[in-house]
Amino acid sequence: MTPWGRLRRWFRRLGPPPPAVPPSRAQLLAGANAARDRRDWAEAARLYADVLALDPADGPIQVQRGHALKEAGLMAEAEAAYAAAVALRPTDADAHLQLGHLLRRLGRPGEANAAFAQALAHDPNLTDAREALIAAGVRRDLPEGSFGRPMAATSLDRIAVTLEASLDAVRDWVSVSTFPIEAYGSFRGAHPIQPPPIAGVAAGVEAAPPVLVILDARAATPAQVRTTLNDLIDQRVQAWTALVRAEPEIAAHPVAGHQNRDPRIHFIAPSPETLVDQARGRPDHAVISLPAGVRMDREALGWMTFALTRTGATAVYCDHDHHDLHWREGVMHRDPALHPALDPIDLLATPSPPIAVMTAPGRVSIDQRPRETLLSLSRVAPVAHLSRILFSLPAEATGFAADPVAETIASGAILGVVIPTRDQPGLLAACVASLRAKAARPDLLRILVLDNRSQAPETADALARLVEAGEIEVLAVDEPFNWSRLNDIGAARVAGDYLVFANDDIEMRTQGWDDHLRAVLETAGVAAAGVRLVYPDGALQHGGMALGAGDGRPGHEGVGATSWDHGPLGRWARNRLAAAVTGAFLAVRRDAYTAAGGFDQALAVGYSDIDLCLRLRQDGGWVVYAGEVEATHHESRTRGLNDTLAKVAWDDAELFDLFTRWGQAILSDPSVNPQWFGDRNRPFEAIRDLSLSQVLASLDASATRNPWSANAVPVVAAGEKTFPG
Repeated sequence: MTPWGRLRRWFRRLGPPPPAVPPSRAQLLAGANAARDRRDWAEAARLYADVLALDPADGPIQVQRGHALKEAGLMAEAEAAYAAAVALRPTDADAHLQLGHLLRRLGRPGEANAAFAQALAHDPNLTDAREALIAAGVRRDLPEGSFGRPMAATSLDRIAVTLEASLDAVRDWVSVSTFPIEAYGSFRGAHPIQPPPIAGVAAGVEAAPPVLVILDARAATPAQVRTTLNDLIDQRVQAWTALVRAEPEIAAHPVAGHQNRDPRIHFIAPSPETLVDQARGRPDHAVISLPAGVRMDREALGWMTFALTRTGATAVYCDHDHHDLHWREGVMHRDPALHPALDPIDLLATPSPPIAVMTAPGRVSIDQRPRETLLSLSRVAPVAHLSRILFSLPAEATGFAADPVAETIASGAILGVVIPTRDQPGLLAACVASLRAKAARPDLLRILVLDNRSQAPETADALARLVEAGEIEVLAVDEPFNWSRLNDIGAARVAGDYLVFANDDIEMRTQGWDDHLRAVLETAGVAAAGVRLVYPDGALQHGGMALGAGDGRPGHEGVGATSWDHGPLGRWARNRLAAAVTGAFLAVRRDAYTAAGGFDQALAVGYSDIDLCLRLRQDGGWVVYAGEVEATHHESRTRGLNDTLAKVAWDDAELFDLFTRWGQAILSDPSVNPQWFGDRNRPFEAIRDLSLSQVLASLDASATRNPWSANAVPVVAAGEKTFPG
């Protein structure tokens, strides 16, 4: 079938496109910022205008639109945008400053100086405006104290600005090695895999073992066998033996002539008994099983044996991608599968599990496939993950055949649901109704509502109706709002071996959500689970917490992603382990919650959900993002957004406390491959090449019995707050 035929068949299978959904403000703003960052000024200006159409009084967005228009060369339109920003927020020094810069560029110095003077009047420390007036020779317009000794003191600020600019330059230099995922093929061409360190350079690394390569050709074409054998022969590491498991028609094909040209290659019968018999004489060999047709980077075996010997792990796996082959254009790479630290739940759900696992000599069955090997070793022995793309599958291949996955049957455990509320009767009624209507077994729900100082008569009426109908119990808590304390109080009062902490602005979408969560929480090792949260328009609000991306501040993965964008390898729509999940809807085993000490009531408003997840992981439990369960979240309508300086200051103070306690642990996310690059809400925007030190740091961190355990690294010593490097 031609490529166009396959494309038509794919679209037929896909079905009609989903109905168009008007983009939300968050989506428009994200698109505008992305266009700005890639310097597509016309598109940025258009999208900022769309944002303003939804919120015409947003002065800062007017300034951003002015920047984009100026950079696009539309000076008159830019002047109008800056003037509109000044009109909207007359005391905004930055709006006056930007208008002044534009007026000076347009050759209107008098008006420019007036704008700079206005900027200084609202912010006397605005260096750019002061320097512009000094350069124009109009010091009379400077506020008192902006020259002489105060001016000398201000020069120190200039030094700080220069240092910050230097840091920005370093960040820009680092970003040169990043590519948007749409340009992945160019990334592969620009960043070839470098050889691993030699044993003498890498301290503590012994000589690598020889490798036994088991090539599964049982369902392969001769061309696929030829591809892999040719890449194997071309390996920089030459200490290998290959056993090709082939049916008689392949063994009789000219491709089997490879064993006559290279004595390290042996075509054998496909039976397990033959494989075991042939491998028995090589007990000192590391073992790697590969599907025929896979392409191997020339450094593949070198890196895999290096990782195995450096870490002393029982096994090591790496990343892969897919490729098309054109006889004239060559190999074209696409669709990278960048894996997390060893995650048995991800292995059962991912559409593209690892295809290359190397095991230490004599450690596991040589007849196991990669996924079986990793699942059998999970939590039994250290398994290392190497963040290098060393193998590539043909574009239409899936590697080995999928292994059957046993269905988990949930128990009849009672779920105790805790919902704090304050004067949100409509939201609360919808929340309770959806929890019960979508539950497989509503009779096993025990819903406790904590009424935190509600005043409205309609709230009392709504609570009374729900109690009378037997839907909920109510506990009045007459004290200042403390999210953590309210939930701890509720947990102590409500029945159930499993606890569900839910905001009152949640509406369940998934039928049988309760049985889904029971099955997850009854998986060995799991302590807690969160769910996929979406905005009312279907755009993603929470796809798990992203730790360490961007500036390091925790964020929600995938914010604003469309309902059909499920992220890399579908991570936002399936089950996997997560570094943390949001407390807006958080299910926890009561025994794990109790052992961890509940929520930290010192974190009254934010971050106690992340803190609890870290403590559960520190105790050896897993936190699961259950993407198969979906709920609508009317985000922050319960307590409001951080839209004032006071709220921002409070949020920063709690985040500082979290960082003081956990240090690097809140900057480390085992679920995100370090080759991904992006900000805290969109951590998968680009792919980057890693330095050797980054590769080794990631490798070493993964090679523990439980790489998901969060280890606190406090940054307080001898009463003095310090920050990790």
